Amino acid sequence: MKSKIIVGYAGIGKTYLGNTFSDVIDIDSSDYHWIYHNPEIACDIERRKDCTDRELNSAWPSNYIETISQLYYQEKYSYILVVFKTELLPLLFEKGLPFTIVTPREELKEEYRQRYIDRNNSNAYISRMLSEWDDDMKQIKNYSNVYYLESCEHLTDFVAVDCALEIGQGCGKKKVYKID
Repeated sequence: MKSKIIVGYAGIGKTYLGNTFSDVIDIDSSDYHWIYHNPEIACDIERRKDCTDRELNSAWPSNYIETISQLYYQEKYSYILVVFKTELLPLLFEKGLPFTIVTPREELKEEYRQRYIDRNNSNAYISRMLSEWDDDMKQIKNYSNVYYLESCEHLTDFVAVDCALEIGQGCGKKKVYKID
């Protein structure tokens, strides 16, 4: 089985997909980016996203990229889900790792604000994500390997389209889409 790396924007459903299917792994970047001092927060994926009781892991981001690379070449998972951070994209290219960015359409900022609220992200996290939104969307336009989610769509919708394309069935949707 050839693994596919999905660089997923926050709120698209990486955690849900990773927790639902055994052949999908969600590599949460927090485990690589930070060292947490409070074990209770370290165990709660959503609460630790803007925790201040942490310090930068000196191995970041090479430790994260190396883990992605190892999992990709093991071919154990159908999908390897990784966080969208603009600093990681060139590093994935340098490692020769093919990836597809799955992201919401630019005009869905308010829908994603509500998603962050619904999943109990902190106000600080929500503010940071919304303040980075416009710049992130501009950066994403520099890539051709992008799948844009419509309103109310999630990563599971992308996987359904990808599987349909793989077995030769059209889905009737026209989107900017390429999988390597």
